Amino acid sequence: MEDKLNVCLFTKFSGEACEYIRVTAPCNVMGAQLNVFHGEDEISEQTIADSDLVIIQRTYPSFNENYQKVVKFAREYEKPIVFEIDDYLFDLPEDHPDRKSGAYVVDLLTMLYAIADADFVTVPTELLKEKLLPFNRNTIVVPNYIDDHLWQYTDEDDKDESDDVVTIGYMGSYTHQSDLELITPVLRRIAEEFGDKVKFKVWGVPLPSELSACANFEYLPAISSVYTEFVDQFKREKVDIFIAPLVNNEFNRAKSHLKFLEYSAMQVPGVFSDLEPYSAVINDGINGFLASTQDEWYRKISKLINDPFLRIEVGTNAFEGVIENWSLSENANYLSKTYDALKVKNKDLNDNKSPVIQAVAMQVSSFAKKRFDLEKRCDELNNIVNEKNWEINQIRSSNTWKLATLLKGVKTKFAPPDSLQAKLIRKTYFFAVGQKRKLVNKKQLAYFKEISIIKHNISHTDPLPQHKDPIDVIVCVHNAIEDVERCLNSVLAYTTQPHKIFIVDDGSDAATENYLQQFAEDHNDAVLIRNDSAKGYTLAANIGMRAASAPFLILLNSDTLVSPGWIDRLYRAINLNKSIAVVGPLANTASWQSIPQLTDDGDWADNPLPQGVSVEKMSELVAEYSGYLFPEVPLLNGFCLMIRRGALDKVGLFDEEAFGQGYGEEDDFNLRVGNAGFKKIVADDTYIFHAQSKSYSSEKRLRLSTISGEKLKKKHGSNTIEAAVSIMHPSRLFEGIRSRAGVMVARNELIDQGKSAFRGKKVLFVLPVMDAGGGANVILDEAQCMQRMGVDVHVFNLAEYKSGFLQSYKHSTIPFVFGDPENLVDLATSYDAVIASAHNSVPWLKQLEHLQPKLKLGYYIQGFEALMYPEGSPEAQVAINSYTLVKGMIGFTKTKWTKEQIKRYAFASPEIIGISVNIDLFRPRINRPLGMKPVHIAAMIRPASPYRSPEFTASVLKETKKKFGSNVEITLFGANDITEIVPPHLLDFEYRQLGKLTQIQVADLMSNLDIFADLSSHQAMGLSALEAMASGSTVIVPKNGGAIEFVKHQKNGLVVDTTNFDACVQALQDLVENDELRTTLQLNSITDSSKLFPERCAFNILDVMFARKR
Repeated sequence: MEDKLNVCLFTKFSGEACEYIRVTAPCNVMGAQLNVFHGEDEISEQTIADSDLVIIQRTYPSFNENYQKVVKFAREYEKPIVFEIDDYLFDLPEDHPDRKSGAYVVDLLTMLYAIADADFVTVPTELLKEKLLPFNRNTIVVPNYIDDHLWQYTDEDDKDESDDVVTIGYMGSYTHQSDLELITPVLRRIAEEFGDKVKFKVWGVPLPSELSACANFEYLPAISSVYTEFVDQFKREKVDIFIAPLVNNEFNRAKSHLKFLEYSAMQVPGVFSDLEPYSAVINDGINGFLASTQDEWYRKISKLINDPFLRIEVGTNAFEGVIENWSLSENANYLSKTYDALKVKNKDLNDNKSPVIQAVAMQVSSFAKKRFDLEKRCDELNNIVNEKNWEINQIRSSNTWKLATLLKGVKTKFAPPDSLQAKLIRKTYFFAVGQKRKLVNKKQLAYFKEISIIKHNISHTDPLPQHKDPIDVIVCVHNAIEDVERCLNSVLAYTTQPHKIFIVDDGSDAATENYLQQFAEDHNDAVLIRNDSAKGYTLAANIGMRAASAPFLILLNSDTLVSPGWIDRLYRAINLNKSIAVVGPLANTASWQSIPQLTDDGDWADNPLPQGVSVEKMSELVAEYSGYLFPEVPLLNGFCLMIRRGALDKVGLFDEEAFGQGYGEEDDFNLRVGNAGFKKIVADDTYIFHAQSKSYSSEKRLRLSTISGEKLKKKHGSNTIEAAVSIMHPSRLFEGIRSRAGVMVARNELIDQGKSAFRGKKVLFVLPVMDAGGGANVILDEAQCMQRMGVDVHVFNLAEYKSGFLQSYKHSTIPFVFGDPENLVDLATSYDAVIASAHNSVPWLKQLEHLQPKLKLGYYIQGFEALMYPEGSPEAQVAINSYTLVKGMIGFTKTKWTKEQIKRYAFASPEIIGISVNIDLFRPRINRPLGMKPVHIAAMIRPASPYRSPEFTASVLKETKKKFGSNVEITLFGANDITEIVPPHLLDFEYRQLGKLTQIQVADLMSNLDIFADLSSHQAMGLSALEAMASGSTVIVPKNGGAIEFVKHQKNGLVVDTTNFDACVQALQDLVENDELRTTLQLNSITDSSKLFPERCAFNILDVMFARKR
């Protein structure tokens, strides 16, 4: 008995059509064992060694590091490499969307190199083979076949022909828009002539404007990128005629006849372009129709519309021919023989073209990346320009600007330019400005220096570039051989080139000395320097720094463990600005840089790794959940420092005289670096594990620390040291970093649990809103979490809201579907759950009741909406009725308070999914000093939200400003013209008006606040207050509502009776006057709000909809 064929497939994405049709399905029918690796999946050497052949598909070589590993292992174990490609991507038409966007620019040469380097190339068509033969003589055709098991054919007799309306269908992707436009005039003519006798369904291909305006054209979103899911849904569609137009070009002629196979599998006749993909398999008028001209398209589609018996005859002929000639089951033997031939490794490697192609590929890839980076920066600058134009328009429309314009006119009239009056005014003005500037500078000096944020455009999704400059890593060693071994092994494993390792052996014992000598002999990049007797860390570090010559060097303690990307992340950070001289990472124990806890029982926290989490995984999570803030700091812990050589030459080495034994030398160095005008920053995307030194006993460390502290004060002054320490702690910015680090493991575990339980589910949120708002933000934040859990999430909105909604959420990763409420009936069949988000959209779900129980219906209740209307009004009753309007609908809400209101008034009991806030967007982003004046206060005033009590809020703020004057700064936002909402006499105080803000603008504002005052009559949850807390502000919230479920009075905020004016004024007064209380509440706000991350609510929604038993 022959052994089962063993195949390794390496492809970019999971489950797509090319993977399934070209490899997975053939392997299944042959009974082969298939091991699939996607994108950046870790490569298994053993799996390759055990395989018979290795298949590399399409754009996988763009993952260059993984691709090189695959090739290396395949060559080592003499496994044939097959490159598989199903499209002529090297000659995309000029108007093709993927050519315009440059989607394949970086991939083309890497694919060409892979083709030339492979033992075999497999393609689906003869024309594609002809195109690729010059690059690999062993290119063979393996046709596309239809998986007859997957498509599960139905008998023609079972088809329902009772419907007089003829449905014409077309499916594809956005790349086929020009193909559809090819016959747009024909389709428009047919629609006009046949009227309501025909309807058109188009999946995934955007409709040209001429067709979208026609009532009988329906656009439907692409069903699924996972081919098996697509087939399962698509084969159930009721279609009478399919069309497959193709523009005549080389790219399309090299395509396969896949659409003919799929249409025929449904026993539906089709009209196809008379091009090679179809002309070779279609006998015109027998098993399909071929069309070249507009007239032919019109005649042949019309013929099928008018003759139902012809449709049955042609569809049956197509079906029977496909089953006989193009089904997998009928071609299993052919495929087995073909794959057996591929198992024989080819010795002829195609004239050795691949090295030249590879060299060109690397150059083009590098150039393309630079171009894409520039385009990205241009887009960002355009956004900035648009935002500034908006701000300018706001200023010009303000009363202040109007007054300034009036005063300028008065000045011009009574003090003409160059007159004595004008000169006197200028002198007075500049004198006043100078005095004010002196006062400001004096106040800033009192604060010493605020931590600033280095401007950049880096995010987690950006690739991490490998460093180009040489870097010298200096490791000072004194005994502790086990720590040293682990440290050096991690450096070897995870440090990219170019680099050298300088090891300074500071008088270690014999065992450590022997190990280091052997290490240096075994590794060419290692340089060993030995002191026969211990001279102390400071002298040892200086020896290493003198020996090093690279433009960047790293001092790394010998009790650390580094992880992948560590050196490239530090290098990226130090090169954000040429003024940056020193960079340090986060760690488990590194004084102010420690995460997730700073202290434990009065001492620095050890922060052991969470159970089951490796150093590598911890580093990966830190990078994933980092805010990429790169804060400037006065002090950095010396356990790991990247130093710019130019700054070191200017500032000098460690002070051996004062700090020769270690402890304090890095603080002194940091302060000297700052005095020289250089910056020091924390790379908050980098994590290095620090085991804490065993070179000294804990008693000796304490003694040295005390002595060094006194020396620092003597050298730099007590005030300087205290000011530097006060910036590091308490710090709202670093509290934000630590608190998010404290929940990242739990967030990641919820994502994994969601994948395990709900991957593959399809959910449609019904969100009829015109633009950005709190409720929509929450849903989209949680929907993105569901995406990461493998759930296919879409959002449905009304067509008339499309423009404003897309402008508000242009960067969202969630696909949007726009239409009318009646479109939901057809859309819903593509989903596992449809969820309404407001009482006015619940009636739209009524029409979907008959699709239960297969389709789950839900209502995301974001508040007790009856309170938005006068009590007892018809509108209030509609809101109350919405909770029970749809039979079988599952209601869920965020707070106990909302649930109790619904139980009381609507006799329904929704599930509670919990409270959430986007802690990645809303987080402390600057290190505004805590406990300082002026105190920054903000409140929201919105015209559409009377329960926010705008007049009451303005009265409280006016009283506060009157009492505290310049010690408070007040900001109002939420409405572009507050004077239209609040009477002028209540706004008779100094305030800043920001108008209506985007979500990102709100996050920027919140990060600059000390107090956010929500004096609403009630709040179902109080999202704005929670966003303020997450950003580092304390809050005042109403006792009536759900906000009290996350605001704990006198712990992280104040809870007040918002019907009591005096109580509200007193609450604000207490927070303004009591700096210690305000600071405590702010720090607790950051910690408590970080535990309300959106992943938990996203999981709970899915659990409520799909898992919980009722």
